[in-house]
Amino acid sequence: MELIEKPQTSKYQIVLVADHFSTDPPNPVYATTNAGAHFRPIPATDTQTELESDHAVRTYSRFKKLAEEEPAFGIKFLEGIEYVSGPAAEKYKAMTPNYVKQEGFRLLEGPEKPAGVEFAARYESFIVEPDTYCFHLLRRFSLKGGKILRLRLQSVEEAFCLEGYKVSLVVNCSGMGFGDQKTFIIRGIT
Repeated sequence: MELIEKPQTSKYQIVLVADHFSTDPPNPVYATTNAGAHFRPIPATDTQTELESDHAVRTYSRFKKLAEEEPAFGIKFLEGIEYVSGPAAEKYKAMTPNYVKQEGFRLLEGPEKPAGVEFAARYESFIVEPDTYCFHLLRRFSLKGGKILRLRLQSVEEAFCLEGYKVSLVVNCSGMGFGDQKTFIIRGIT
């Protein structure tokens, strides 16, 4: 790993515009990084969750590569274990073939399965220390020539009018959606 990365040349200037960053004190208008992050396979039950499951498998592979190549990302691999009882257990049993895609997957039986647990499985998983990960991503972005602008935008259209920049494309990652009725706050996967 190089400590200082050389900027990549591109005909495009990428500008990251944000009002808040993970290094800021906690604020209720953005998701906190204090919660941490972990990986769970997505058992597919329909077309949408099959797509999500495929994305999860690719995400797992990408994070495994990142963890091996750059420990500074704060990604650690470990064993994931799931115990399920009650009405959800039958659903998990039916979804077992979808879990098999996950590296290290196996059902836990006999003494490995606690009493009263109806579904038990293990698989390879990872955790991410969000502050470390976000800081490292921002550092890499900056070292590769990306520009960072701390600014509170009121609309997507405002992003096309940034002083000193000729903006031709905006990727809206606002989270709050600038009033877009199809965008709403959720708890959990974000």
